Amino acid sequence: MSGHIDETSVWSQKTDNERKQEEDEALKKEEDRIINRIHRKEKGQLAVDPEAEKKEREVDEQKAREEAARIKLEARMKKAEEDKKAKAAKEAAETEARLARIREQKQ
Repeated sequence: MSGHIDETSVWSQKTDNERKQEEDEALKKEEDRIINRIHRKEKGQLAVDPEAEKKEREVDEQKAREEAARIKLEARMKKAEEDKKAKAAKEAAETEARLARIREQKQ
């Protein structure tokens, strides 16, 4: 794999603290954006144009959908990583059991 980055390995390298920090930073940015919008609205600096408000609302909804999709993807990746580890452990146990049966048969 020349130059290809395996997303699951990158995912597994991140610690829970790093993931939490990224989520906190994203939430903080979104919170700041909302607060700024409220302040602009209070000062009358927001566009009164219904089309502009509609477009801003659509952008907000799109950002929310993208964030939800990112969170779902991360959850799926984490589940896949856990499933992969569980499968490997199960296969190791089955192999060990087969080896034990073979040893018993040889005795």
